[in-house]
Amino acid sequence: MEIKELVLNFFKGMNCNIQEDNVTVIENVPKDFEKLYGKNTPYRFVFDVLYLQQETELITNSCNLIKTISDYLKNKAKTTVLKLNPKTDIREDLSKYLIFNNYNIINLEKKEKFDYVFRFTFETQFQSMNENEKIINQIYIHEDGVIDNFQIEDYKTVNGEKNDLQIKDLKDQSIAAKEKIKELIQGKTSELSSKLKESLEIELKRIEKHYNELLRETNSEIEKNQLKIKELNEKKPENYSFKIQRLNGIIEKLIEKSNQDQVNQEKNFQIKNEKQKHSLGVSTKLLNKVVIYYPIYTLNIHFKDKNTNGKASLKFNSLTKQIQDI
Repeated sequence: MEIKELVLNFFKGMNCNIQEDNVTVIENVPKDFEKLYGKNTPYRFVFDVLYLQQETELITNSCNLIKTISDYLKNKAKTTVLKLNPKTDIREDLSKYLIFNNYNIINLEKKEKFDYVFRFTFETQFQSMNENEKIINQIYIHEDGVIDNFQIEDYKTVNGEKNDLQIKDLKDQSIAAKEKIKELIQGKTSELSSKLKESLEIELKRIEKHYNELLRETNSEIEKNQLKIKELNEKKPENYSFKIQRLNGIIEKLIEKSNQDQVNQEKNFQIKNEKQKHSLGVSTKLLNKVVIYYPIYTLNIHFKDKNTNGKASLKFNSLTKQIQDI
């Protein structure tokens, strides 16, 4: 979800006053959120650095606001139940979608059952190179499938009653939401993985260069000391045997230092350390579930004109205004 959409949906969900422009002004925020955030309203947010000015705050995925929203949701009930109250005049709505040919509805019998939309709020954390970034996504599910054209903030709601619900669990819906999350974070994961791979390749080349240079310098030092020993043997100055002995000791240490097994062991340790540093940790956890329900009516319609009576049965969706099973 785009960061601006996420933030606006969050504050709309708390019935805050929102003025949208280049600078988004938010007021009437619950006191418990203000306390957690450590700032009193009004909030003046911008989502583009071009509009940043005095007394405004630039909102990014890694800013304190996103962390506070995450913490706030964690402290709320894990499952919330909301009921939609779509404005519905059934007779008027039916007349928009059905042609009655001068028949008038004289009686309308209705039975009510509920349909459901589920909202899952996830927090995904990306950990790499001592950096930590969190993003929040909200997924809406209807009939075990993801829907992208629904926002709870677009409707008036009231607190629902769990006794109204006719569902046993949200297992299938949770699976669908988690699959959608994988899809949503795939781009971010690939982007970070690519950057880490490039950075790792640079570090591995640096390590390889370092140990090649170290080996070259060590071999050069051995050759220099061997040359000095050769000169001492030829000229035989005073105490030359002692000097040769000291040089041989230096050569032994240099040979030990350049031991291929030891060098490879140290180099492999450095490589393993860099690979670990450049690994990407991705973890996603569920912050909150919202069960949203609204009525679907089974209708028996009785109608007549001057001479004839008739009846029809159908199902009417109060949210989408769809008519089915006539």
